[in-house]
Amino acid sequence: MGSLYVNLEGVGSETAGTVANEVAQHYFENTTVRPETALLRSVRHAYRFLYDARIESPLSQIGLTAVVVRSGQASIAQVLPTQFYLMQDEQLTALPETQERMGSQSSPSTQDERYPQWEPPVEMFRATLHPHDVVALCTDNVGATLSNNEVEEILAGDKIQNAAEALVDSVRRRGEIDCSVLLLRFDSAQETLSTPSTPLAEPEAEPTPAPSEARVPSRGGAGAAIFGVLLALLVMVGSFVASLFRSRSQSSSQATGRIPNVATHSTIVTGSPADEARRQRLNRIAAGIVVLLVLVVLVIGANALFGGGETSPSLTAEPTAAPQEEQTVEAPQTEAKTETPSPEPVPTATATPEPAPPQDATSAFIDELQELIRFEATLQPGNIYGLNNTMYVLDRATGAVYRVGTAGNNEVAYLPVVGTRSEAQLVTGRADLIQILDSANQLFQVSNDGSPQVVQLPTGSIQEPRASATYDQNYYLLDAGANDVLRFRPVGSGVYGEPEGYFGINSGVDLSQASDLAIDGSVFILFSDGTINRYLSGARAEFSLATLPSPLGLPRTIFISQGMGSLYILDADNDRIVQVTTEGVYQRQILAPNRLFATAIDLYVNQGETYLWIVGPTSVTRVPLPELPADAPRSAA
Repeated sequence: MGSLYVNLEGVGSETAGTVANEVAQHYFENTTVRPETALLRSVRHAYRFLYDARIESPLSQIGLTAVVVRSGQASIAQVLPTQFYLMQDEQLTALPETQERMGSQSSPSTQDERYPQWEPPVEMFRATLHPHDVVALCTDNVGATLSNNEVEEILAGDKIQNAAEALVDSVRRRGEIDCSVLLLRFDSAQETLSTPSTPLAEPEAEPTPAPSEARVPSRGGAGAAIFGVLLALLVMVGSFVASLFRSRSQSSSQATGRIPNVATHSTIVTGSPADEARRQRLNRIAAGIVVLLVLVVLVIGANALFGGGETSPSLTAEPTAAPQEEQTVEAPQTEAKTETPSPEPVPTATATPEPAPPQDATSAFIDELQELIRFEATLQPGNIYGLNNTMYVLDRATGAVYRVGTAGNNEVAYLPVVGTRSEAQLVTGRADLIQILDSANQLFQVSNDGSPQVVQLPTGSIQEPRASATYDQNYYLLDAGANDVLRFRPVGSGVYGEPEGYFGINSGVDLSQASDLAIDGSVFILFSDGTINRYLSGARAEFSLATLPSPLGLPRTIFISQGMGSLYILDADNDRIVQVTTEGVYQRQILAPNRLFATAIDLYVNQGETYLWIVGPTSVTRVPLPELPADAPRSAA
């Protein structure tokens, strides 16, 4: 799928990061279509995401440029007002060539003044990259402030770091404070075809295979080629001379009106019509053999001459990875920076089983996966929680909750009431019930064979719930607005009393960046920077992840199987689940094929820790868990 670069302007940095993540995730999930098609769809998806989020900025003022680089080719998707430049052979090309195109378009239809209901026109371009080419993704104030000649002069410099800083400085000197520039320079490229940037429509057909590189025969291959050609010529000359003699003999026999007594190139003597017919049949067989030999020799010679002794890849064989372009990237915001992206692998012609990744002695690689259900495209799965082997999955798009069985059967377990704020926002549970908190902070309970029942939960103290958990019949809410973990104790059947603050107002704990919660006697809180803290009775307790084989990325969620003593950390950045003790001591990491954990949204582990359920963007998958090794560390009693 190549390397993806995105520049977005017209929104805040937090929204820009979210949108860029939507573009990247949507692009790299569209592996069944051409990269250009996937790129176009991902850009349109980003604008639909912005529209659904109902952001303050009008969509017509939000610009985006996305560039995919693969195998020496750049595919560019652009929505004005962002600016794109391509510097080739000391000549600058601006895409699109005029910034006035947006102003000349008719105003899009709108639902109200702030939220246009439209899909913006996406300009698509393609360019072939050469060594030392420079690509620039800029905010529109670069093109509005600097002329093309000025940009060309700056990008013509030898050092790309200096060029990035010079672009930013030049724009700022003319009064533009907020400026963003991303520069890519290609130090090497696989292809050197000189193709100008050309507009292209959304492609749907499969891509034409890239032309393979010319093969240079080795010395041994050249000798074999010469020998093969000479041998072929010798056989052809011999066949030609033999045919001359045969023609002359047949001509003389026909002239005299008698049958020849000796067959050419044979020792068969004929004296009757039957003998002559047999001789002719043998001659035809011999001629066919000669022709066949000539063809075989010619094929061998041609293969030796043009194949260079190499074996051509078949459709089912994995081709040798082509050399990838080495790229230097500069992305100055307040200053210019340089980084080198990793080269992208060349996709194989046919799917091959994914090999197990490198593992240490404590890794558990599991490839016996059971996909229970595949979601429709309109669903946006969220939390997952289970009762025995039945899973309950939140759909963030509709606020419904679905019940999914091990046989793949599914049904609606909770459906919001139309016209009310009853969309489900958090799902958790205990041994016998699923608990659903809706957008109005109303709590419902659902059993495996029952319908939702409303629970009396005091809602006056709830401000911004982000995660929920149940422990020892108590219901907990991680409330970032209240900066506390609210604990609701049951005071009767289906009735909870007023909440208690787990930390209290003088704890000094800041939960503004908290994102997830897990409870098993101890309270574990995951923060957006990847930090996991453990608390006992409201006080910070010992919890260190220093013994992990490799550092965590940014964990997406945490889960603790009550009474079993293990905390599960979904480390999507490293495509794994890390299992640790309640003190943070490393036990093992769980790995699976097909980037199952890299795209996971939430997880659930049953009380016996025999199965792990993963909810992803498109499915729910059950993963069998092998027993923890006997020598693995255990949590303190």
